[in-house]
Parts: sequence; C-alpha cells; structure tokens
Amino acid sequence: MGEDGMHAVYVRSLSGVDLAPPRVSLEGIGIGYLWCRVAPSGQAWIDTCGVINGCPHHGIDTMEIRPSHIDELSAALSPLEAAARIIDVRDLCYCVPAGPCSYRPIIREDSS
Repeated sequence: MGEDGMHAVYVRSLSGVDLAPPRVSLEGIGIGYLWCRVAPSGQAWIDTCGVINGCPHHGIDTMEIRPSHIDELSAALSPLEAAARIIDVRDLCYCVPAGPCSYRPIIREDSS
C-alpha cells in the first residue's frame, strides 16, 4: 500500500476481455473493469464494471464504504466480481455506439 492507498482492478471482468491494445481499446470508449481503491484511512471506493456515464443497465456505479475488516471488503466485492464476469460483452459493445449508452455525455480529460 502506497501513500495514496491500494488500487485493484478485477481483470476477470467482462469474461477477461483485454481493455487495452492490441485489441480495440474498450477503455478508450468508456468501458471499464470492476475497480477498487482503499485509502490509508480505510475508506474504500468501488466502481462497478460497465460504461462510464452509461445507460441504467450498463452504467458504472461508484460506492463508498468504510470496511472495519478485510472480510467486509471481500464480502462487498464478491457479488460485484460475479456480476462483472458475466456481463454480456456483445450487448455492451453494441449499446455503447448504437444503444442507450450512446446518448451519454463523454467525459474527456483535458489534454493541455
């Protein structure tokens, strides 16, 4: 754990599809894995697997918890890991350019 805490990405999200090149970068179009950050204070943030600003079915939810023990964090992540593994990747990849997810505002980092 570093000064800013610990970060973990659940790479079995989306049936283990690689988000980055050499495949088309799904991350570049807003699709993300299940992600967790635990601060040194014990505060934890979990982003569910899905689409940034996606539709109600695919959108990423962020939850904030303060687990008193690692077992509590594990219990919170366990159902989210199962859900992240079984997301229908074809449906998700259709929804982003042509379904309800295509209507989302895209957040881009300032390149300056």
